[in-house]
Amino acid sequence: MELVYENKNVSVRVDWQIDLLSKPHFHSEIEIVYVLQNTAVATADQQVYTLNPGDLFVVFPYQVHYYQTQPDSGEYLKLNLSPEILYGLRQEVISGEPSQNVIHVDMDSPIYEYLRKIRQAEGKYGPAEVCAFSILLMTRVLPMLELKPCQRASQDVIKTIFQYVRDHYTEDISLAMIAEDLHLSRYYISHTLSKRTNMGFNELVNLFRVADACRQLKATDRKVTEIGYDVGFSSLRSFDRVFTQTMKVTPHKYREGARAVVWEC
Repeated sequence: MELVYENKNVSVRVDWQIDLLSKPHFHSEIEIVYVLQNTAVATADQQVYTLNPGDLFVVFPYQVHYYQTQPDSGEYLKLNLSPEILYGLRQEVISGEPSQNVIHVDMDSPIYEYLRKIRQAEGKYGPAEVCAFSILLMTRVLPMLELKPCQRASQDVIKTIFQYVRDHYTEDISLAMIAEDLHLSRYYISHTLSKRTNMGFNELVNLFRVADACRQLKATDRKVTEIGYDVGFSSLRSFDRVFTQTMKVTPHKYREGARAVVWEC
């Protein structure tokens, strides 16, 4: 399984899309996809759902997920929210998991109204409106997901590994270092990663580095060389090689083709 880590690094991000990412990926934010037109098949932690218009698909932090859609034929509203903006609900989100990842939204429900407000936000105060209505949206969505405490040991370990790498990927980290810091054996970490994500520790570290590089290539004018060293690569050659293998395009080409975001705050 070719896995992608997305480093969004925003409180709230909104995209209107005609298709959705088909590669398995994960991130530290909540992801919400509202189906406006056509259908999609969504997978979260190996659980498969068929999405129809009016369905809301919710993914929690570090859940591996992906989509199957008909090219250029759908319409989807996608939100990514940092758990940090949820205040009293943050701990519930980072320590729990949904019993199911899909709910249906009726047009007369408050959830639909909040989604409509998010879609219509514009002008000077648009970003603030998006943030406010996104928080209100989650106060209605979370109870409908019937959250339960994470009970799968391997899932807890995966989250811990992901969070550790997220905090240290710019450093010269190794499997031995994370094993010592987390008080886990190197074999157990490698085995868990392989079983859950089909990749090794170094591949995971490089995913975080490439994701940060993508963010900087889109959002800044920094030189490619500076970005490569900043995200943790020891040479420009290794940065170019790993980035191209992961994104199927060079860093320079990626910067040229980066897409815009509707709202971000």
